[in-house]
Amino acid sequence: MKKIGIVMLFLTINITFACECISSASFLDAAQSVELIVVAKVNKHTKFSKEPSYIYNDQKFPIEMELEIIDKIKGEEEKKYISVRGDRGADCLRYIMDFPVKTEWVFALVRDKNSYAIVSCGDYALKVKNKMVYGSISQKDKAKKRSIRRLKKEIRNNL
Repeated sequence: MKKIGIVMLFLTINITFACECISSASFLDAAQSVELIVVAKVNKHTKFSKEPSYIYNDQKFPIEMELEIIDKIKGEEEKKYISVRGDRGADCLRYIMDFPVKTEWVFALVRDKNSYAIVSCGDYALKVKNKMVYGSISQKDKAKKRSIRRLKKEIRNNL
């Protein structure tokens, strides 16, 4: 009987800390529910996990990054540099290692105390290359590629 109780407790703990996504929103869907949308460059990874189990390619596991805002599409942020927190294991956030230093992205960010965060349930970040964005942009047309100019227009028209 004790063994069943311990197993049930263990299963409950795992379920409690698990991150489950109900749906995977496209970027344009996600854009409607966030505080800040920016075109930004990843300047550096600023915080790393101290847990020895979080080693990635012989490097510490990044959990926070600094972004340099190139263009603000939505929101009230006045700073040119902002901090963005990522997942530390079970936070339902994107992993910072998905965003290499010196790469450019369009980010849809949620406020997280004194910084921002990127939700993992949906496409809250689009890769930028040669003034084009790549990722799950729209559920309607299943688009995977679009000009930044067109994306900005669509976001502003849907606000």
